[in-house]
Amino acid sequence: MRHSHDRTVLQLVREIEHLTGVAIKIRWTPFYGLYLQDAETGAVSVLGGGYHRWSLLSPADQENVCRELNLQHVIVQLMLTDTESET
Repeated sequence: MRHSHDRTVLQLVREIEHLTGVAIKIRWTPFYGLYLQDAETGAVSVLGGGYHRWSLLSPADQENVCRELNLQHVIVQLMLTDTESET
């Protein structure tokens, strides 16, 4: 069972930074819109033009961001997925 909740983009970034110790940059370009970038690896998660730093992300959206940033271990720490179904 999922125990997570919606978070703003900024809340998610701060929690990821706290858990990993890695800076996550919130950026915007006319082409991509809002995107997040891992400062160490350069991995990018594009959120799109309809988002801003106070937009709410569902647990599924948060899980996708973590996967795109190659931070799968954070998914479990943020309780974004059912740990029993993980293999």
